[in-house]
Amino acid sequence: MEKLTKILSKSQVIDLFVGAKDSIISGSQDPLKVAVHLKALEDLINKLRKDGQIQDLILEQVFKEGEKTFKIYGAEISIREMGTKYDYSICNDSLIEGLYSQMTVLKKQIKERETMLKIIKEDKPLVSLDGEILNRPLKTSKTGIVITLK
Repeated sequence: MEKLTKILSKSQVIDLFVGAKDSIISGSQDPLKVAVHLKALEDLINKLRKDGQIQDLILEQVFKEGEKTFKIYGAEISIREMGTKYDYSICNDSLIEGLYSQMTVLKKQIKERETMLKIIKEDKPLVSLDGEILNRPLKTSKTGIVITLK
């Protein structure tokens, strides 16, 4: 693998973005080719960021610096707690257990009601038992692409 030796500064990243965007808009770069390249780079970056061995080596190197926050390679690196979670199941608190139970029931009821509302025909509203006129929910979406590397 080629060594990762060149570190881009924040301004270089912005310059590269502007140049790439201009190339795509002007037609000198194929937008689909760029999209496939970006997908490959995203996959590479995600794999590197999520790899446990790499993360352990990074943390080991950070701890060697001896400070919680330091600057290196044109960046500021900070040690922080991330993804903190609390497990309330061991608290022996009947009130919170009851609230969680109610929340589970409510989420199920909401999902069932949403499913029922989605099947209403646009031209045929329903009337509830309380006399309310129920309309189909407004559906919005955005068309995009999915790229799968082969």
